Amino acid sequence: MRMYQAGILGASTLLAKELMTWLSKWHWMECPLILMDEKSKTGEIAMFQSHYLPIHAYDQSRIEACDVIFDCMETYDEKIAGWIHPKTYVIHMHSYHKEDQIIVPNVNVSDVRKESHHIFIPYASFLLLSSVLAVAKKQTSVDTCIVTSLQSAAEIGYEGREDLISQMQAFVHDDEMESKMFPLPDAYQHLPLLFQPLPQTTALREDGFTLEETFLFEKMTACFLSPPKVNATCVRVASLHGLSMSITLSLQHETKLDRLVDGLTSDPSFICMDDVTHNMYPICADVLHDYRIYIGRMRMRDAHTFQGWAVCDDLAIRSTAAIKAARYLLHNIL
Repeated sequence: MRMYQAGILGASTLLAKELMTWLSKWHWMECPLILMDEKSKTGEIAMFQSHYLPIHAYDQSRIEACDVIFDCMETYDEKIAGWIHPKTYVIHMHSYHKEDQIIVPNVNVSDVRKESHHIFIPYASFLLLSSVLAVAKKQTSVDTCIVTSLQSAAEIGYEGREDLISQMQAFVHDDEMESKMFPLPDAYQHLPLLFQPLPQTTALREDGFTLEETFLFEKMTACFLSPPKVNATCVRVASLHGLSMSITLSLQHETKLDRLVDGLTSDPSFICMDDVTHNMYPICADVLHDYRIYIGRMRMRDAHTFQGWAVCDDLAIRSTAAIKAARYLLHNIL
């Protein structure tokens, strides 16, 4: 079997570090791994499968040599994109382009096309919601879906988490609280996240929806032939890690709760934690460093309305989705 070459762009980012953690845990890659980042980040050392790997500066020859690239760069770089060989498969973690294939491994990984060399691993909110919908749609038809997604500072990277920590420290020492990262690094004005959820996780469009909310509404067609209508509100909260989501599904046919719960319980991507007697339901602390989705507070308002509370590790679910997509490429496409 041919030895493939893999590379990570943006290797010093928070998401890339999580990606390397899961690559090490699953012992999936026996092929060489090249780590690359901006010149100012070179010289750093990353731990991978009990070995120390150096982070190199972006280099055209190294990039061209890769068969599979995990693109963890937080901003799109046209020059570096031009160095990628046309036959290289690129798994994008941040930058989305219309020609990219949207892949959710638990739902549509077999749809990967050989001729499509650019794959996009979507927002953690999309991965979580589409996974829930995939299970629900096996049991009954879903007409509409209303979600509120509560998202941590980790999605903005190291800088987002450090900004939130500095706000906490300012509060403890009774100093003036400032923010440089929220709601977005390039926002017109920055707002402290501590004590006040911000109803914005990505740029706002002219219609009042954010890019992430629009993505959730428009791109479910990548996973389902007849997707439900999705109405989402994505909120940034003062949390360092994790994603929580309130989900309400309007079902076309009368459905019993046990049927939906059984479907979720039997799916290896889910852990059901639902003990109303002891007030037990999943929280983000339960899912740290776990790639699965934990779901609880499951209930039926009526025979056509399912409600639930789902949480995931926002970094782990995206990292492992990228690894599953790459594994599928190596075993079925390359």
